[in-house]
Amino acid sequence: MKLPIFTLVALLQLTQACVVRLEGVYTPGNGHMKLKVTTGLHPICHLDETIRGKRDPYWLNCENDVYSWISHDGSQFAYAANGVDYHGVPTRYPMLDADSNVLLYWDACPEMHGKV
Repeated sequence: MKLPIFTLVALLQLTQACVVRLEGVYTPGNGHMKLKVTTGLHPICHLDETIRGKRDPYWLNCENDVYSWISHDGSQFAYAANGVDYHGVPTRYPMLDADSNVLLYWDACPEMHGKV
């Protein structure tokens, strides 16, 4: 009886593990990045700026008490809200579109060690 309950709890934790999604496009030629961060269908952060030559990592525009950043090349992503840190995990390898823009797809999961 304990095994089915344990399995059910483990499956529930897996389905809730990554609750934040980032999707975006980075244009290396001019350093422009356009992206959005959502939880479910609710947008919580966005960016539509040229980030070349600016601080790295670059902080996104987010709702109150929500913080998120991405590295200039799109290789790192992190998110924090309600006292919980989330570590970004790429869900697809960065891909190039027909114009050599980098397509970014990330999920953010609760950080095990509390570091962003």
